[in-house]
Amino acid sequence: MESKIKEAEIKIRLPKDTKAEFQRIAEQKAINPSAWLRQQIDHFIKEHQEA
Repeated sequence: MESKIKEAEIKIRLPKDTKAEFQRIAEQKAINPSAWLRQQIDHFIKEHQEA
């Protein structure tokens, strides 16, 4: 994944327990939650872009 300057934010609302569980699992697996979410968004875009 190439490095890009982050210039925008997406804010989402989650139940507190969902956020806590996500963070717990990410920490357990040594995953940076923000980096993982950015990767998922990039993957989604690539899958759904019109050719």
